[in-house]
Amino acid sequence: MRCIFLIATLLIITLPPMTVDAQNEGECQSVYDTAVRDVLEYCLWAENNTACAASGAVTLEAEDGATMMEIGGTMAMEAIALVRADSDNSAWSIASLRLADSIDPLDFTTLLLLGPASLEFERVLDYPPGAAFNLFTDSEPLPCSKLPRPGLLVQAPAKNLALLRGNGVALAINGTAMLHTDEDGNLTVSAIIRETIQGDMIIFSGYSAHKTKIVPFDPDSLAHLPVEVLPRIDQVPLPGSAVVQEQTALHLRPHPEAYRSTLVRAGSRVNIFGQSEDWLMVRLVDGEMGWLSHDVLELDVPGAIPVMDEPPAKPQRPFGPVLARGVTTADTNNLRDGPGQEYAIAVQLPPNAALDIYARSLDDDWLLVETTAGIRAWINVTLVKPNTPFNLEDLPYSPDMGTGSAQNPT
Repeated sequence: MRCIFLIATLLIITLPPMTVDAQNEGECQSVYDTAVRDVLEYCLWAENNTACAASGAVTLEAEDGATMMEIGGTMAMEAIALVRADSDNSAWSIASLRLADSIDPLDFTTLLLLGPASLEFERVLDYPPGAAFNLFTDSEPLPCSKLPRPGLLVQAPAKNLALLRGNGVALAINGTAMLHTDEDGNLTVSAIIRETIQGDMIIFSGYSAHKTKIVPFDPDSLAHLPVEVLPRIDQVPLPGSAVVQEQTALHLRPHPEAYRSTLVRAGSRVNIFGQSEDWLMVRLVDGEMGWLSHDVLELDVPGAIPVMDEPPAKPQRPFGPVLARGVTTADTNNLRDGPGQEYAIAVQLPPNAALDIYARSLDDDWLLVETTAGIRAWINVTLVKPNTPFNLEDLPYSPDMGTGSAQNPT
């Protein structure tokens, strides 16, 4: 018995500590979900040219030594010297940064620092504050094995390039890209949608560049990215791409008669997401998705292509935070207890009444909103004018599709 006890004791002492993922996969998902909600709750409405401590253990350090560590705290980019998203045993640390667009002052470049990692900023001629930095990623273990590799997720403004200088290298990002570093501080730049220019190299979507080498990206390095918190939700394609060999029509379904009016020119490069018999699910450079025949494509996709009959499900923003804002448009605006004319009127609002927008109905005809008086109810989408940009399809469905008793339409 004593021998058995000693063996058991040694096993307890020598076994490595379990990660959250090893203990409970549900806990692991909770770590991810909590961080995503925190980013949207605390930093979605941050001003341009600021850094925001979004989740976990984040430190914003100014050039004068002042620090901000409170979740939701912000600091102006012109004053900041360092952002750290530190290792945390129970939470995922993320910092969110916004750099104002040089053309449209209402638009911005999004930088998401996914910890454990840090950004040290440089003052470089021709680069605005925050655009020139050195990225460092830590080797400390994540609180959950199903979180993405530490690094910097970047999304350019909708109609402009993000001009950055990372670790001494000039970058022009036309879409969304992910930046990682090796132990020597060398960048690996992976293009998720559209192309990225690194120095004199063009990195097409689906590829990574490390030093002078461009290859299809490692899918593990881009797994679990929190794209649902970006202004535009861009899905990560399969590594590599395909080139269209002859002009062809994009198809709605994998069938020769299901073509659209969209023509894809010969020489166009497309991303691949899946296949169905002789058809491939593709994404064009402008983000439109559809099907093309395998016969018109020259493939450069390493590994197996998954089988699918429908486009991959787009990641959804979580329900809970305010995701958009708008105002009422009609002379009289009825807000109802549920998403339909059959529900009782909860309140009537005049035109230009401010609304916070939380979710949509299953038929996309109604929005779950909250008034300045704190009344939460449903309003028809035709009665709302957004004053912040948002896509209806990016809003989550409400878990409660009706709070009042249904009545006959009025």
